[in-house]
Amino acid sequence: MDSLVAAARDKGYSYIAVTDHTKGLGIAHGLDDKRLAEQIAMIDAANRNYTNFTVLKGTEVDIRSDGTLDLADEMLEKLDIVIASIHSGFKQSRDQLTRRLLSAIRHPCVSVIAIPREESSENGNPMTWISRRYSRRQPGMGWPWKSTPIPCAWTQDQHVRVALEYGVPLIISTDSHVTNQFAFMHYGVSVARAAGRKNSRYSIRCP
Repeated sequence: MDSLVAAARDKGYSYIAVTDHTKGLGIAHGLDDKRLAEQIAMIDAANRNYTNFTVLKGTEVDIRSDGTLDLADEMLEKLDIVIASIHSGFKQSRDQLTRRLLSAIRHPCVSVIAIPREESSENGNPMTWISRRYSRRQPGMGWPWKSTPIPCAWTQDQHVRVALEYGVPLIISTDSHVTNQFAFMHYGVSVARAAGRKNSRYSIRCP
């Protein structure tokens, strides 16, 4: 934890969020209730030792095929931030996938929806069809800003402009798995600025 905080401080950050995957994503050795509870206790203990810095308690929970989340609400309520995402079942129809996402969007514990990827949609652009349904709920919609291009037909700034059109707030996150990936933040900032320049009706505030 201390190495994460030190790297974040070096970037000028005053907080980070720890959002490990949950048990539904076996390949990532995701956290079950017991291990997440242990992580929460560890973060609480660490925060007592930090000055002018906060580690937010979070997780990236899996949206199951039926739209439910793979951790109990009692556990999610203990967290500062809950990211919900789809990692399986991409052969479902667009309507089924939309229902899964809407179920997570409506969940009171969910803060952020990980981006609906192109493979989540049989027809059309996923940002369009989910944004239409998403704009009234308005938690943040995450985006994995990385150096690896997202496999979409549209460019990233076009996706951002669709979200802006429907009033969907976005977060810019590095989705870091190692500390040197904090440097990826500038990709997200660049895309946000590009989207803002191409549509003067909207104001994009970036660091």
